Amino acid sequence: IANGVRFLHIIGNSVMTSTVQSPRLDGEFELIRRLKSVIASDSEDDPCLIVGIGDDAAAFNTGHETILLTTDTLVSGIHFRTADIGWKDLGWKSIAVNLSDIAAMGGKPSWVLVTLGLPAETNPEHVEDLYRGMQDVLDIYGGTIIGGDTVRSENLFVSVTLLGTAVVTTGGAAESRGKHLTGSMTGTSAGAAGLIGSTSDRHAILRRTCASPGDLIAVTGALGGSSAGLRAINEHRQDPWAKTAINAHLRPHPRIKQGQIIVSNGARSAMDLSDGLVSDLGKLTLASGVIGVIRAPSIPIHDAAAACYPK
Repeated sequence: IANGVRFLHIIGNSVMTSTVQSPRLDGEFELIRRLKSVIASDSEDDPCLIVGIGDDAAAFNTGHETILLTTDTLVSGIHFRTADIGWKDLGWKSIAVNLSDIAAMGGKPSWVLVTLGLPAETNPEHVEDLYRGMQDVLDIYGGTIIGGDTVRSENLFVSVTLLGTAVVTTGGAAESRGKHLTGSMTGTSAGAAGLIGSTSDRHAILRRTCASPGDLIAVTGALGGSSAGLRAINEHRQDPWAKTAINAHLRPHPRIKQGQIIVSNGARSAMDLSDGLVSDLGKLTLASGVIGVIRAPSIPIHDAAAACYPK
């Protein structure tokens, strides 16, 4: 589909099942299922809503454009340790994880709201560095901070809400999607390949629910760098390859351009790869009612991961 996209294998025609854990506060997907059942009646009746709970971002149609909306929160002690990450890196990552959600839908980032939970002893200069890191990644990939909220908190957290828009695709992309639907062409992105059910075929997005039997599974980069970086941090490694892996973990690069290229070329399904290939592919295949098959030797491995942990 585009430079840097590598194909692994095909999706078979079957339906996956999963074992649901007993309700607990840390049982994320069971909790989401319960909350979705509470609000489903309202959201399902909204004709403007295209994608609700369960994808990388929500999507709704204004009549003129398709709006994407996502949010993510990083909590000290859960998602990061202040001893292991600088304030600029924390700012970069807090924005990047949201940009990645927009990228996974094939969209373009626009407006950002930032909510900070700050302990009383927080140094204001550290907060300035946090925002400098945010601005660094936004300068590269797009988006503008327009507001937010700051609250006193015993535990440091950074919560970001990002609004984006679906790209306006061409007639050629619509033709490609038509070929997808008739089975004469297949293709995928960081998960598989998404066509929205909007009133305008020009505003396309990638969705977790649109993978089909016969689609190829592809990723937009080499895998394992972030995981290797986290392990290197925990092991206090400082060799050159470890530093490369650590940088991959602290400063992920969202695939904004790749997502737009992929959706503009007719792909239909994708998702953000943030929890590991097996975990996230499982979410996509479950959402689409298919099974994914991976040839392990075909997986592109990050050079730093291979160098640091060859086994």
